[in-house]
Amino acid sequence: MAEHINHQERTDHFKNALTQCRNTAGIQGPPKLFWAQFLKTATLVAQARYSLVCILRPDTQNWIVAGLHPPKAQDLLKTPGLMTDVEQLCSNAQVQGDATGQIDIPPKGNPAGLEAIRLELQEEEPPAVAVFISENKNQTETSLPCTRLHAIAGIPLIYQLRQKLRQSRIDASRFSKVLDVALEINSQERYMAAAMAFCNEIAARYAFDRVSLGWATGGYIRVQAISHIEKFEKKMAVVQDLEKVMEESVCQDVEIIFPAPLENTSVMRHHDAFAKANQLRALATFPIRLNNKITGALTCERIDANPFDQETVSTISLICEQSARHLHDLKAGDLWFGARLAAGARKKLAGLIGVENTLAKAGGVLLALLVAVLIFTKVIFRIEAPFVIQADRVAYLPAAFDGYIDQVKVNVGDIVNQGAIMLTLDTRELLLEESNAVANQVRHDREAQKARASNYLSEMKISQALSAQARAQLKIVRYHLKNAQVRAPFAGVVVEGELEKMLGAPVRKGDVLFKLAKLDQTYVELDVDEKDIHYIRKNAAGQIVFISQPRFKYDVSVKRVDPVAVSKEEGNKFIVRCEFTQNPADWWRPGMSGIAKINAGKKSIAWIITRRTIDFFRLFLWW
Repeated sequence: MAEHINHQERTDHFKNALTQCRNTAGIQGPPKLFWAQFLKTATLVAQARYSLVCILRPDTQNWIVAGLHPPKAQDLLKTPGLMTDVEQLCSNAQVQGDATGQIDIPPKGNPAGLEAIRLELQEEEPPAVAVFISENKNQTETSLPCTRLHAIAGIPLIYQLRQKLRQSRIDASRFSKVLDVALEINSQERYMAAAMAFCNEIAARYAFDRVSLGWATGGYIRVQAISHIEKFEKKMAVVQDLEKVMEESVCQDVEIIFPAPLENTSVMRHHDAFAKANQLRALATFPIRLNNKITGALTCERIDANPFDQETVSTISLICEQSARHLHDLKAGDLWFGARLAAGARKKLAGLIGVENTLAKAGGVLLALLVAVLIFTKVIFRIEAPFVIQADRVAYLPAAFDGYIDQVKVNVGDIVNQGAIMLTLDTRELLLEESNAVANQVRHDREAQKARASNYLSEMKISQALSAQARAQLKIVRYHLKNAQVRAPFAGVVVEGELEKMLGAPVRKGDVLFKLAKLDQTYVELDVDEKDIHYIRKNAAGQIVFISQPRFKYDVSVKRVDPVAVSKEEGNKFIVRCEFTQNPADWWRPGMSGIAKINAGKKSIAWIITRRTIDFFRLFLWW
């Protein structure tokens, strides 16, 4: 019977504790208050002595204690090994839904049971686990199913959803009020009417004794409208005090509330003085911002009413933000034409020379300077064209007779002196012909003498003719022998004639064996595109750079432009002859190439960059 009564008492105790825990879901306070009440009632449900709420940090993946009951049990967290066991228990509960364990609690070392339950929260919230510590429980008791704890696992989620629903209703109510005020203002077509409607509507909806609207004029805030007062004298003391109050809020760019909240850090000397002078119980000033710039301020006053709550402050701030654009447009539209023109010019100039958007303005200034430099700065315009070194005097050395190559003394690229032997032809056959011609000449001379001695006149004449013929043949043979050696007619460089591999090869009379160029008489031959030829002038200066030695530049001067273009694969080209203004270097050779740039006068940088594009569009758009 006694056991039945104890069981009934425990059941009633559990139901009461569970009801209290479920009631915490209806708390309308902040999350801090909810978690304190939730842990307190959940501890009763779990029949535990201590309870913890642990949250998994997403960045470190470590469990941290976010709540403790009772709050004064901070020393419990210092128990050796407790947090290690709690973290392991939380990890198991996160995966399994619940977990149990055991630990000894000092100073007596009494065994304590650990029970953990995974709490249900919104998806964007980090995982949370509630841990309960119950003394005098053994391992068998803590291993029982945690059915009673599952009954409270969803209470935090219910609280969050109710808070979210409550906040949605508050936001809907707030936006409804904002839209009502905006509708009233938008129905007005003139600035002063809209300003009066703005002040009167806010005063009526929130039971303010007076609402004043100030607007930025000439760098200062000037009172524009006061609720329920159509006309007022701007020099009145109360109006000037209102402007000081508004200036205090605008200068700090914050809402100033009187009496000041505990966390207030704003200077509110003028608000204190104004409230005391007018016996106000509540006073608030709200800056009116447009495009992140303060354009006005709204001051609200209460004499016999409660101070401002956070909901009222947030709603009025939102009303000011939504009404700023329409009020600004109406005020600008009410100005006469000259004032609107001056205001527009002032706005443009302020945006141009003001302190805002410094980086963009600096970029614009640099861009303008760059454009000015490109248009007005003139530099030397130079025509670029490929060039080739040519020799002004070239000698073609042919074979003097039909024969065979005997010796080759030079190769292409060799520098030779005047009279140097470059090649010799085989003279063995010529020497035989020479001996034969000499023998014939001697024989015919003797026959002529014999005929003269015998007084045979006709035979003598025949012998003399044959002797003359043999003498002429001898001269030809000796002439060939003399020219069997090909000699350089002047000092120069061999530019053609690779004959080292042709020893013994036959050559015919007139075949060119070598091409010899004189080094001290070279010039530059340019291939100038027909698009640029009209920029080239006689005696124009320029520079050339060899492909083989690009670090050196050499001065040249234009001497002649061929009047007829030459068709090449790249297009029509004009041959331009240039001469060096200094002595040629020792390493220069005919046939060397590179890039030449010829001065064509001074032109603007923009013209130089865009000339090709402009010419293209002129041709493309021409009809």
